[in-house]
Amino acid sequence: MKPSPSTGAGKLCQIITRAAGTTFLLTLPLGYVPEATDTTDVYLGVHGGAGNVVTVLRDCNNNAISSVSQEFTDVSGSVTAPIPGSPFVFGLSGGAWFASGTDFHYTWINPHVSLETRMVGVGLGYVGGDVPLDFGNYSDPDPVRFSGHLRLGNPRTFYLRLSMAEQSPLISGGGILDAGVGFPVGSRVDLYSALTVGFYDQPGFAQHARFRLSRTLDALATARVGEADNKFEGSAALGLLIAVGR
Repeated sequence: MKPSPSTGAGKLCQIITRAAGTTFLLTLPLGYVPEATDTTDVYLGVHGGAGNVVTVLRDCNNNAISSVSQEFTDVSGSVTAPIPGSPFVFGLSGGAWFASGTDFHYTWINPHVSLETRMVGVGLGYVGGDVPLDFGNYSDPDPVRFSGHLRLGNPRTFYLRLSMAEQSPLISGGGILDAGVGFPVGSRVDLYSALTVGFYDQPGFAQHARFRLSRTLDALATARVGEADNKFEGSAALGLLIAVGR
């Protein structure tokens, strides 16, 4: 059973995510100049995190009546494989989310494909499982059913990005939908700063970092901060990416 019965406001998240999905679909047919991806490496990833999500009970005017915090952990694995000499990248990720102190959990699996050029990236995938857009919405537990992203700009200099259900782990990695900016810091660190919405009761801010430890090993770190009904709502996650065949 779900840990704490309540209702939540998920309409805004549903509108944003459906609009994002339409944007991804409309963008796919646009013309582009094919470019090979910068790498032919296959990446294997393992990820884990923990955090706190708040379920808020509201009245008919959307005013908070009461709230309950739920601690959680989540884990995931991923693999990405570019097609050599082409701009296409295939991937598969999946994982599980666990409500601490209970046997309640969610699982998901996400096959996806993307077209990545130097200045533009577009991705789309299917999300199987039962992860909801809004953890607190019991009356309409609308599950996440697609993933995707739109990137504008060069990852080696500066870029804008909108993504849906692509973080790892899915929840402690930041949330369902995020929009932000990314840029490198020196030659060994990449940063991505984003506003996030989805699953959590309220929007939050997520900071992602990727550290190049060696030619074949990268470390990932994410921190998400937010607040709902005067309670902390956020998470932290760590991960490793291993380049195979380098």
